Amino acid sequence: MITYLQLLLTTIFWAATFHFGKYAVGLMPPLGVSIWRFLLAGAVLLPVMLLREPIAWAALRRNAWPLLIMGVVGNFGFNAGMFYGLQHTSAVNASLITALNPALIVVLAAGLHREPIGGRRLVGLLLGLAGVLVVVTRGSWLVLRNLEFSRGDLLLLGGSCCWAIYSVIPRLYIRGLGALQIAGATILIGVLAMIGFGVVVTPAALVVPPAGAWVALVFMGVCGAALAYIWWNQGVVRVGPQRTAIFLNLTPVFTALMGVALGQSISFAQVMGALLVIAGVLTASLAAG
Repeated sequence: MITYLQLLLTTIFWAATFHFGKYAVGLMPPLGVSIWRFLLAGAVLLPVMLLREPIAWAALRRNAWPLLIMGVVGNFGFNAGMFYGLQHTSAVNASLITALNPALIVVLAAGLHREPIGGRRLVGLLLGLAGVLVVVTRGSWLVLRNLEFSRGDLLLLGGSCCWAIYSVIPRLYIRGLGALQIAGATILIGVLAMIGFGVVVTPAALVVPPAGAWVALVFMGVCGAALAYIWWNQGVVRVGPQRTAIFLNLTPVFTALMGVALGQSISFAQVMGALLVIAGVLTASLAAG
């Protein structure tokens, strides 16, 4: 029971992260939000990792290239797409688009691991794609015909592709390294990539955040990244990846409910997109079971 409660809280944390992220990018550069979020997450994860297991230096060196790709493409790429995207789209749209991640991971895994997708997974993928299409086109055929997509939605789609790449690398390319050390190494690499990018492109991202942003950053770093990651991986071990993945369906629902509580309106296109995305992820998850 405690595991399911932790997974429920994890989805709530991720839903709140979209709203806190939307708020934070109004106060500071999106890259700065990513940097400080992961610095705080690393400050929490590092002690936990050191208490649970010694650092496997030899394994880290053997897996240096896959870890480098995961850190740069996954952590840096996904968070850049997410927080830059939140400058131009709503938190609800962001949660619905990133809910397509499981389907993207299925497709990429099928290509790299040469695993068949299967009929039900394919149906789930198509439903999810249809839902995201409804969201990014705002339910308008004219938007699709004229290719007038929101910049924020496209950035989030790109970030979701980055996260799919991050998710399929460990199974195929990483050997002899625990999940916590993979997370610690990729977070460190991602933060260094963000800082390097900031030095060259956005020096303002490296300044100390304003006072009003700290509550959002602490929540996103400690609850939405470090704690959520630990609980999510515990859930995968205790109840299995298929049952754990189903909880992803709740993230856009909680995001929308939080938006309503904050006085935001929910469009018909977002409701229809949410239903299609959730149906798609459920279909794919049940197929995996």
